Amino acid sequence: GMLSLPLAIFAVNAILLLAYLSTVGQGIYDTAIIGFPLVLIVTGLILRGRVIPYLTGFIILCLAWLVLGDILGIYSPMIVRRSRLEDFFFASAIILVTSNAVYLLVRNIHHSLSLAQREIAERNKVEKQREELIHQLKLKNQELDRFAITVSHDLKTPLITIAGYLGHLEKDTLAGNN
Repeated sequence: GMLSLPLAIFAVNAILLLAYLSTVGQGIYDTAIIGFPLVLIVTGLILRGRVIPYLTGFIILCLAWLVLGDILGIYSPMIVRRSRLEDFFFASAIILVTSNAVYLLVRNIHHSLSLAQREIAERNKVEKQREELIHQLKLKNQELDRFAITVSHDLKTPLITIAGYLGHLEKDTLAGNN
């Protein structure tokens, strides 16, 4: 969020610089216009595509300046070949296709990111629930062990008593004391 405004200002300045370099260079045929799609891609990825439509419109205005300025004689590029109106439409089409592709790419990337974040949050929630269930199971097992020891002790005591009485009865029977 804190980078949004400075990066948008930087992108506009980069577009203006590229347009100026093309104006003093070879106009619409200058290699500097390759930077327009790059500005769109980088800015779109960082700012999540929110400024792509605005930058696209601004770039198309700069392309119109490069072509129409040359055609109308407002500036003269350093080459002998003059700009044609078709050059504007061709360059604008390239920028529109690039803009659309960057927008779709950024949207898909951020959609996938948000899905991954939701999935991670859900996994963390399930992991916490699993840990709580494991803790409760340990407590129940400890309680069950204590119960088994108590039951075992409670069952042994009467059996020992019965075994003792049977031992006395056996001695008395062997001694003939019925």
